[in-house]
Amino acid sequence: MSFDQERRLYSLTIACSSMLLFLVQPIIAKALLPRFGGSAGVWVACMLFFQVVLLAGYGYSYAITRHLGRRAQGGLHAALLLVSLTAMPLRLRTLWMASSGASPAMAILGLLALSAGLPYFLLSTTSPLMQSWYAGSGGARFPYRLFALSNAASLVALMAYPLAIEPVLPVERQLQWWSIGYLLVVLLTGILALGGGAAQPPPGIASPADRQEKRQSPWVWIALSGCASVLWLAVANHLSQEVAAVPFLWVLPLSLYLLSFILCFESSGWYRPGVFRWLLPAAWIGMCWRIAAPGGLRAEIAGFSAALLVCCTFCHGELARTKPEPKQGLAFFYLMIALGGALGAVFVGLVAPYVFSTFLELPIGITACILLGLVLAYRYPSRRLARLAAVAVVAFVFATRYRAAQGSVVHRRSF
Repeated sequence: MSFDQERRLYSLTIACSSMLLFLVQPIIAKALLPRFGGSAGVWVACMLFFQVVLLAGYGYSYAITRHLGRRAQGGLHAALLLVSLTAMPLRLRTLWMASSGASPAMAILGLLALSAGLPYFLLSTTSPLMQSWYAGSGGARFPYRLFALSNAASLVALMAYPLAIEPVLPVERQLQWWSIGYLLVVLLTGILALGGGAAQPPPGIASPADRQEKRQSPWVWIALSGCASVLWLAVANHLSQEVAAVPFLWVLPLSLYLLSFILCFESSGWYRPGVFRWLLPAAWIGMCWRIAAPGGLRAEIAGFSAALLVCCTFCHGELARTKPEPKQGLAFFYLMIALGGALGAVFVGLVAPYVFSTFLELPIGITACILLGLVLAYRYPSRRLARLAAVAVVAFVFATRYRAAQGSVVHRRSF
């Protein structure tokens, strides 16, 4: 197989896997809704599960690429793919739920683990694992374009669900078609796992010149990824509370989150720090204003969507600007991104419901974005940052208390 043919096979495998990875999320969440009262908390609990399993998948990819040879990696992964076929066709394991006395959130997590845990785990490993294999065999900078491709495929799947899949197919049929797609991905992944990696590029094709990029601390990578995760989950939760717990209002924030990845990790990248120094304050003020004084349905959705895209593009743009060379820490870089995303989901899905009596995770996410923006976009020194952090906290408190002072309805925590 030629280098170009194998590159296409890598691209096809990653695209198909990413589509299934993000299609199963609204499908499973919709299947759970009748059993848990149609609550917006169902979506947040599902996203918590998917983000944590995604982290586990990225951790697995990092571990085996670091400690095992290429053939051992392929053999282990192929064996796990075969074991995962025992979970097909995908369906909800409701017998466990009927005998479980756990809280709704924990019951959802257990149900998802038994129903889709292993297949979702293996799908989550596809993108980082394939990119590592490709980069290790002469793929130059193309692996980061594969990352953009994976997010583009995920975005297509998410947008197709409320527009073309949900209105046409019942949930049971959706699960059946998803299972067929999973069999195809297992076949494609197995070919690459046992094939020994990509062919070397033909002679005479030179890799792009290495750019001198500022190295960034892994803690900053985690903070940027976690902030974006908190924001999109909190916006989805907020819109579901204000409007309705429907798949479209879950899919829209996640689609914007993925779009920001695509814009930032595409070959040229759309993130320009100078432009975002002007856009970020507008996004912060707009979201705080919408929290304090909500408007009509269209204004609410449009305002939060635009602001969310700006904030996520800033976070992911800073990640892309400091990404390592593909052969020098690609799997670790993705692991840090997944860790931040999982921590954000844990905060919104588990910590916030038990710590706060009202929905404060969105203002907290905005505050975190402000602090990161001051450090990375505006280069504020630590002493000035401390003073401005105090101003940000005051703005956060004002935004969350203004509605109550005006006599508006304040949502209380309830699954």
